[in-house]
Amino acid sequence: MLPRVRWPKFLRAPHFTDPHTRRFAGILNFMLWVGLFIMAVHLVLTLVLPRTPFLNPYFELLVALLMGTCLLLLHLRQPRLAAGGYVLGLWLVVTASAMELGQVTSAGVSTLYTVILVAGVLLGRAGGLSVAALSGLAVVYMTWSAAGASTPDWAPIITIVLNFGLVALMVIIGEHAIRTSLSSAAHSHSLLSQRSAQLQATADIGLAATASDDVDDFLKAVTQVIAERFALHHVSILTLSQGTSELSLNPLSQGGQVYSAMPSFSLGEANATRSIIAHVARTRRPYLASDVHSDALYLHHPDLGEARSEIAVPIMEGTRLFGVLDVISNQTSLDMDDLNALQVLCTQLGTVIYNKRLLQLSRRHLEETRALHAIALAGMEASDEEEFLRQAANVIGRSLFSENFGILLIDPKRKVLEHKAYHQDGAYRAPAIPLGRGITGVVAQTGKPLLVGDVKRDPDYLMVDERVRSELCVPLRVKNEVIGVLDTENHAPHAFSQNDLQLLEALAGQIALSLERIRLLSDTERRAEELAETLKQQEELARLRDQFVQNVSHEFRTPLAIVSGYIEILSSGDLGPLPAEYHEPVEIIARRTQMLTRLVEDLTSLLNVQDQRNDFVTLYLGDLLNTLYPHQRTQALASQIVLEWEVPASLPPIRGEETLLRTMLNNLLDNAIKFTPSAGRVSLRANVEGASICLRIHDSGIGIPPEQQSRVFERFYQVDGSSSRRFGGTGLGLALVKEIVELHGGEIRLDSQPEQGTTFEVRLPLLPPEA
Repeated sequence: MLPRVRWPKFLRAPHFTDPHTRRFAGILNFMLWVGLFIMAVHLVLTLVLPRTPFLNPYFELLVALLMGTCLLLLHLRQPRLAAGGYVLGLWLVVTASAMELGQVTSAGVSTLYTVILVAGVLLGRAGGLSVAALSGLAVVYMTWSAAGASTPDWAPIITIVLNFGLVALMVIIGEHAIRTSLSSAAHSHSLLSQRSAQLQATADIGLAATASDDVDDFLKAVTQVIAERFALHHVSILTLSQGTSELSLNPLSQGGQVYSAMPSFSLGEANATRSIIAHVARTRRPYLASDVHSDALYLHHPDLGEARSEIAVPIMEGTRLFGVLDVISNQTSLDMDDLNALQVLCTQLGTVIYNKRLLQLSRRHLEETRALHAIALAGMEASDEEEFLRQAANVIGRSLFSENFGILLIDPKRKVLEHKAYHQDGAYRAPAIPLGRGITGVVAQTGKPLLVGDVKRDPDYLMVDERVRSELCVPLRVKNEVIGVLDTENHAPHAFSQNDLQLLEALAGQIALSLERIRLLSDTERRAEELAETLKQQEELARLRDQFVQNVSHEFRTPLAIVSGYIEILSSGDLGPLPAEYHEPVEIIARRTQMLTRLVEDLTSLLNVQDQRNDFVTLYLGDLLNTLYPHQRTQALASQIVLEWEVPASLPPIRGEETLLRTMLNNLLDNAIKFTPSAGRVSLRANVEGASICLRIHDSGIGIPPEQQSRVFERFYQVDGSSSRRFGGTGLGLALVKEIVELHGGEIRLDSQPEQGTTFEVRLPLLPPEA
């Protein structure tokens, strides 16, 4: 094979996009350079052979300049003007050369070469060359005869041969120019028609893109537009199924002759379908089969009839394959121009589909957010479990999973799943499903979600609805315990994705939280009712107890008064001298009677303490304390206890009931003296701290154990409740103290250590300052 010659740049023809113009410019460029070379040879012959009576050297120089001008026009991308100038130059050279011979008239030469041109154009390149050669021989013969020469003059012969060679070249160029012009015009018309159809299809696709936000509706309109605008036998768009390596035909996205049965093409390495469509989907490259009968990848489908050519172009959604556009023609042979036009349309389709998918995804996310919010709101407001589940199923079914959606809960006694709520496109309702059977039963038993792309291939699927092709099921958990499942079905295979699985799990989590809240609320309400009933019973018991205590106190008061009176008479000797042996029994009777009287008074005070709020007056606590001092000092001396009394004379006034406050103070001081051994100390200190009067009563007695300190203010509670206890009492004193302090808006605190003594701190609020 000969090596390819790399000509200098100035010798090369300019580049044109149109292939016909590019070929024509190359030939014309070559002929112009040949013409310049021939003119140079003519000029040399004229100078070397002075007897040659042909052309004037200046005329030949003028023709050379014309050829150079034609080259300049060609490089200025004006091939038609350059070709016209070239033909004109050849015509001038041939005509002038013939007339220089003096044997042929101008009219004869014109007629002769016109015939040569017309014959050459009509007969083609070979015919033009033949006519030029025969005419050249005829002119040579006429020239020799006219000159009467027996020996030919080679200079005229060379000139004539060169001139008629130029005629032959002119014929070739003229014929090629006309043919190229006709072919280019036809090609331009074809391109114009194709471009018009492409622009119209682009406009129609743009209208379809704005007419609907649904991708399926858009694809349906696109296939019909392409089939009509490009006059195609069949147009279809096959989409890639989610989560699989299969191309499936959307039944809506067909135009022209359509499939009666929806085909699918596998793209997997092991079971890949051998077809043009599958090849394009795997390689992501367009494919043109100008003659399908000689193409090894062509897969005939009986629904489409006879086909002549096929084009398949991938549709890319961003960087992901969305599907394949497949077109078939049964009349004309599709070519690269058709392929380029369809590629442009597929680029537009990919952009529109990508934007529509983004819009659908945004709307989907909005619907998901609304559904989660609606379920959370319903769960917060609902108090009935079944009503909440019905609301949740309706929300999810209407906005997210519209075909079949259900909520099933486990019946632990029967060990089955029962439909509690559902949203479906028909009147179908599944029966109770045993645990471990069917997809829902398996999920309920294992606690693991299942996404089934084709239920017909799943051994766990229980055939209930023949229309169902795909199913998605996730467990419902409350505190790590599976209580049920969420289940959704679809009539299309591979209808659910991992995103749907994650969404359903999020919905299951929200529903489980709401169910737990409703159950806790129901349990709380039940317990509240039980507690309310118990409280009611306790209140009734307390009322009966208080009534009993009040009655007993009332009944005890009169007999105790009589007994106390007779004891005083006996002790005073008004009935006569009391024998010595009776003194001790009478004293015991007097002490016990006094204790019972104190008990009755405490009970009466405890029952009536709340009724004395309206008896509050302004009083000075310092004066009240000073009235108690003599009695408490006498008791302390009798028990050999040191009593320390620190009460400032300037204590501010408070609001209170004097009798209650006196009872409260006496109870605290009596307890302090009672539980302090001989030689011990009891102190009372009063001072103002902030907006309160603080009283601290401290004793060095036996103290109170820490575990019993929280109960000393309960009614009838005693630190030492045994029958052999050292100190007497009813267990009402401190309870009465606490109620009196709280009635006055104050508070009481206890600080005690066993065997180290006890301190009671009482705080009573001062009168608020006058405005």
